[in-house]
Amino acid sequence: METQKALFMGRITAGVTHEIKNVLAIIKESAGLIEDLTALWKKDPPPKTDKIIKTLTKITDQVNRGVELSTGLNEFAHTPDQSVAVVALNTAVERVVSLSQRFARLKRVQLEALRRDGERTISTDPLSFLMLMFKAIELLMNVVGENGLISVEPSLAERDLVMISAHPPEMVTTTPDVGFVMHSKDFQQMQDLSARLNMTVTLESCPLRITIGKRIG
Repeated sequence: METQKALFMGRITAGVTHEIKNVLAIIKESAGLIEDLTALWKKDPPPKTDKIIKTLTKITDQVNRGVELSTGLNEFAHTPDQSVAVVALNTAVERVVSLSQRFARLKRVQLEALRRDGERTISTDPLSFLMLMFKAIELLMNVVGENGLISVEPSLAERDLVMISAHPPEMVTTTPDVGFVMHSKDFQQMQDLSARLNMTVTLESCPLRITIGKRIG
């Protein structure tokens, strides 16, 4: 279990730091463009203010994105501080979706978090719970196909916690193979992990959906 947690944290950290590297590369490129433009001003005034403003806006957007990424990574790094903690479902869903965005882009899949009114909480191992949701997201990303959509949302049902749903592209008329998903090694690992958390994972079709719920009894 500890090895799985370490591997999970390593994958997420690598993904987010790569995103931060991309942010810095864009800022560096934009700053270089401004330097080129200012050099031209000396030879050919007046300055191209529209291009400068657009480039500065791009830099500001990337700085804000970098702050958001580093803040999310810092919060994720502190997740193992407590083996059991009160977890807000809306917050947990938004966090795992944010941390998973790079993996979704690599698969050319859209990934979205849907908030629910109010705030449900559970007492659980916060890192293992994030890992369980991530495994469900990753599994469905592997079968939904390019340009598909994965939605993650807290459940309204009392016994259920989170629903992760796969929505294939509109032009695709066939649905992902539920049997393949159910008998996959990844789904078996999810069942093992959910049992350790005293939770359940169930699989539905139309749409293909993995539901994480509370184990009763």
